[in-house]
Amino acid sequence: MGRFTCNKKFIWYGLLYSTAVNILFSFQSPQINFFQDHTKIIICPLMSAVTYIDESKCFRTYRLPLINKYGCCRELFSRLRYAKTMSERLISKLDPKGCTPAKSDQVGMAVGQVPPTKV
Repeated sequence: MGRFTCNKKFIWYGLLYSTAVNILFSFQSPQINFFQDHTKIIICPLMSAVTYIDESKCFRTYRLPLINKYGCCRELFSRLRYAKTMSERLISKLDPKGCTPAKSDQVGMAVGQVPPTKV
């Protein structure tokens, strides 16, 4: 039998913290909106990529393997580190038999191994 798929997209889980809103959509892409500077990151597990939207609403998409290889700017690095920490907290709270966010290890790989560099 084929895998059950749902064409409807909705917020599967959301957390509100003092620094950011963490949203996990039903299609397994986490988005984090930061309060202080109104920046956002959106992680796409299917593409192994992260989109960073800065203060001036300009957005750039980076492949996680390339961030792992070449590094990234400090701003993106700190937000990816935050995303890794929040993903680990979320996963630890979920039932092991339930659904878990897909490929959170991709973010961990990029954040855990690459020091920030100037772009």
